[in-house]
Amino acid sequence: MRPADRRDIDAMPTKRQRRARNRHPQELKAWRAFFNYGHDYFSHLVPFGYHSHDDEDRARHDAEEVWQRLGAEFMRTWQPRSVHHRQTPWALDEFGPPPGLEE
Repeated sequence: MRPADRRDIDAMPTKRQRRARNRHPQELKAWRAFFNYGHDYFSHLVPFGYHSHDDEDRARHDAEEVWQRLGAEFMRTWQPRSVHHRQTPWALDEFGPPPGLEE
């Protein structure tokens, strides 16, 4: 038997990396109401581990980190619904403009 060729060992296939823009559509959709109002009224965050209203404090704590990642994309599509709704999203008031948001 011949010794294993070193190139065979190093030639393991690499894991494909997904594009950044395709990573977060479901996560952004789930956080949209929370970014708007500061509450998960319709349990959209359940698939992300926030199962009850008791988890709302944890969601509020985690929202700042998520806002830093997804806030600019959220703000590109955000528009106030009517004069009876908030004129700025809760997350923008709470955390300020997200990175990557053109003023």
